[in-house]
Amino acid sequence: MGEYVGDVATWVGAIGTLGAVFWAVYLYRRSLRDSERAQARLLAPIGGVAPVQVLPGMEVEGEGSGPGDLLGISADRRPIVIAEAYMATVRLVSTSDEAFSGTTAALLMEDGREADLALGFDEIAPHEEKKFTNYFPPGDIAGSMRVRLRFRDANGRRWERVNGEPLRPYSDTKKKTWSKRATVAATLVTAALGIIAFLTPEEMKLSLVGAYAFVALGFGAVKAATTIFNHDSSYSSGTKLRTTLAICDVYAFIFAISATVLGAFTLVPAFIS
Repeated sequence: MGEYVGDVATWVGAIGTLGAVFWAVYLYRRSLRDSERAQARLLAPIGGVAPVQVLPGMEVEGEGSGPGDLLGISADRRPIVIAEAYMATVRLVSTSDEAFSGTTAALLMEDGREADLALGFDEIAPHEEKKFTNYFPPGDIAGSMRVRLRFRDANGRRWERVNGEPLRPYSDTKKKTWSKRATVAATLVTAALGIIAFLTPEEMKLSLVGAYAFVALGFGAVKAATTIFNHDSSYSSGTKLRTTLAICDVYAFIFAISATVLGAFTLVPAFIS
């Protein structure tokens, strides 16, 4: 009976250890997601937007933009409205110590329509506030509108933010395709590691555990070195850096979990016997 209880305790301990590993990985991934969002949370459109009617002859506000048949130049060289129009003014505020790039914006209307905004800029500097006005023909915008903002953070990650909604990652079609391919590749690698472990003779399984652990540490070392020695903050470099770090994270995780599971299934029976 004592031997049976000991066996059960050993199995429970092994399962508990494996569960602790998964829980630690989950907490790490969640903290990583939170850190990735940290800068993006510091850029936001302020307030809602309502269309304001403007009449011919009125002066254009600030650096307002609109179609050529709505805006023109007065005799004294001032930008003015030359036809009936509706204007929408949007404010963007950054409280980040780093710049944002690839900025685009659109107005979302209550009836489901969208109207793109001409920003006149692409980047937002640290701690900068942007205010811009767009002019639209009558009927193009109406009602209470929300602002949809899309942008890249300093690490090249793309984000989308809408008034009154949580920040969320934004991916174009090309990135989604890459993500699907990466997922398929990771799945195939995981399956291959499982098959290798299944076909490996019992006397060599511990060596295989060591090999898996060594590869996991290798990916971790590559990630650390890439982070430490990367000094180029350009968008292309940021995108490559993010991709490299993501690959290192995924494959370090796959090899570490494979080593843990294989080690548990190899060592527990040895302890039991």
